[in-house]
Amino acid sequence: MNESEHIKIMTNEEYHDSDGLSASGIKLILECPRKYYYRYILKNKSKPTPAMLEGSGFHEYVLEPEKFKKENWKPEKIEQFKLMKEELYSIPTVSAMLSNGFAESSLFWKDPESGVLLKTRPDYLSIKHKAIFDLKTSCDASKDAFSRSIHNFGYHIQAALAIDGLKISLGEEFDVVNLVVEKSEPYCSGAYFIDLPALALGRKLYREGIKIYLKCLNNNFWPSYTYEDEKENKKEIETIGVPFWVENKFLAGE
Repeated sequence: MNESEHIKIMTNEEYHDSDGLSASGIKLILECPRKYYYRYILKNKSKPTPAMLEGSGFHEYVLEPEKFKKENWKPEKIEQFKLMKEELYSIPTVSAMLSNGFAESSLFWKDPESGVLLKTRPDYLSIKHKAIFDLKTSCDASKDAFSRSIHNFGYHIQAALAIDGLKISLGEEFDVVNLVVEKSEPYCSGAYFIDLPALALGRKLYREGIKIYLKCLNNNFWPSYTYEDEKENKKEIETIGVPFWVENKFLAGE
């Protein structure tokens, strides 16, 4: 296995500007193809929020300390990053596993089923431990809360895509480990594998995203939520109700 042939070192900007369908793009297509068209086809970049900038700063502090610029941060924020990292590294084996690997590396491959160029950018890739590490900051790093985050933010889609990409490119099975640390004292942390049923769902969803992408690309038609019918050119009005869990509670007599 020669990982250097498949793993590319590039800046975050170069990665996002490069060709290829990523997990972020797939999640946006599943949410609304028109949003994908606006962001990735027309290349309208959104301005990073303060929370996003802080998350990127913490990633650099932990995974790429040589790139971290202290002058861009107040001393109290650097102290917070320090305490968050110490809590994270108190998890057994984390320190050893986050060494001698690739931080913020990029991987590109062709999907065997569709021929679509796919890409992923793991926060940290350990060839030795056959593991991908995704670093997350959160208001709640508990198992229950992160389970909801997996669904809300599509982390299972991201994990399944990365696992499959590495299997195709390097010929080996990798695990995904999510390292989650809270942003307020005492900066509690957790380390979680995503279970097989969630990965199976993530794989099903990213494959559905590829199908939608190809259909939109081939027809040059990127629908919104309520969209124009491709043939009759009219708006299709849908029926909607309350969330299913509200209806279930009502039916159960709660």
